[in-house]
Amino acid sequence: MRLPVAAGGDTAPLELTVASLCRLDDALVARVRAGQDLSKIALWALQLTLCAGALYGFVFGLWRAPEQALYSALKLPLLLLSIVAASAVMNGFLALVLRARIGIMQGLVAILLSMSVAAVLLAALAPVALLFVLGVPGPRHPTATPEELYRTAEYVLLFHTVVVGACGVAGNLRLFRLLQRLAPSPAIARRVFVSWLLVDGLVGTQLSWILRPFLCKPTLEPEFVRPDALAGNFFEELARILSPLGPFHMLWPTLLVAAGVTVGVWWFVRRKDSPRLERRALELGPYRSPAQDQQSTPDGRVSSP
Repeated sequence: MRLPVAAGGDTAPLELTVASLCRLDDALVARVRAGQDLSKIALWALQLTLCAGALYGFVFGLWRAPEQALYSALKLPLLLLSIVAASAVMNGFLALVLRARIGIMQGLVAILLSMSVAAVLLAALAPVALLFVLGVPGPRHPTATPEELYRTAEYVLLFHTVVVGACGVAGNLRLFRLLQRLAPSPAIARRVFVSWLLVDGLVGTQLSWILRPFLCKPTLEPEFVRPDALAGNFFEELARILSPLGPFHMLWPTLLVAAGVTVGVWWFVRRKDSPRLERRALELGPYRSPAQDQQSTPDGRVSSP
């Protein structure tokens, strides 16, 4: 795909807007691919994630109490940015191993942009979530029983979990489209995306466990983090919840989910590319190592093809 050209043969000027982020404009992708203005792009995406994530985080904790809303407004963007920071080095190493020609800083910016997309979508859905929260009985409702409040808390938590999960899927789809334009071939882009998704998923799961609660149970006082935040992990808690069902009841759903994820990842990585993507891969040419990229011209200068 040809980049828009401005006067003098330069690429189009970089526009850092929500629209350019959601569209993945050519100028933005070109800067990330070339490793240019990465600090500027990262700072802008950081500010966007902080503001948009804080808006939805406030609505997330508002059902329990205004104090919990303030705590969640701080913790939700902190969670998103912590996932990017904690997985940056590992994702950069995986991109190197998979020959994606994406450096650590480029990978960090790419994932940060996907988090920004998710945060923007969450901010857009904040009014809907606010109407939902205001429409259900809260802990200070005069006639609500403890059982009703506990059940309502589960519904509110489920609602927010679905919304955050859907926005996270949308952000990851944008990340995949970005990787398709950064990696040498669509097959490499898929492998990098799956590896990054697994790493970010594991890191995000544990970080969300450490930063709990985001909603807070109606029987507990609002708090920023629990005193036992570092005790245990998400998977131990999941096993504890399923343990009353018996070992076989816990084993078979786990095996089915693991098998489904394995088959889905295998199909995603091994599926044939569409003719359009295959033509684009041919236009980009085969993978070349950084050493091969540096070719000497007859006059002794070094040029990159």
